[in-house]
Amino acid sequence: MLLQIALSTLLNIVFGFERYISSRLGDYILIAIIPSSVLSFLLYGVMAYRSDNYAWRYTFYVYFLGFLLGAVTVSLILQEFYFFSETSIIELPVSLLVITLATLTGLKLRAKNERLKLSNIEHYISGP
Repeated sequence: MLLQIALSTLLNIVFGFERYISSRLGDYILIAIIPSSVLSFLLYGVMAYRSDNYAWRYTFYVYFLGFLLGAVTVSLILQEFYFFSETSIIELPVSLLVITLATLTGLKLRAKNERLKLSNIEHYISGP
């Protein structure tokens, strides 16, 4: 979550907040959605790979707490209630799709890796 905040801050600094806000949909997707989605995919995939039994629970908690913490932080900074931004219509479905695919991918890679380990152990035990 901190890496995503750092990436978003870096993109705001590099591209400028005014350009970031006033960009067209295609530019917004290229500047903000794709880098954030790639980072989210990697982070949630690794998290699912490392925590097989609780992957979906961790995914839900991290996403929900991140969303809630982000909304509270922005509300405090702006000093007004700010729960959904204008871009939430795009960001929420994309992020839900990305984290679902990342969690599934991480779980499948873990299962494949465990099958490969079992296969290697059985081959080692049975001999050449």
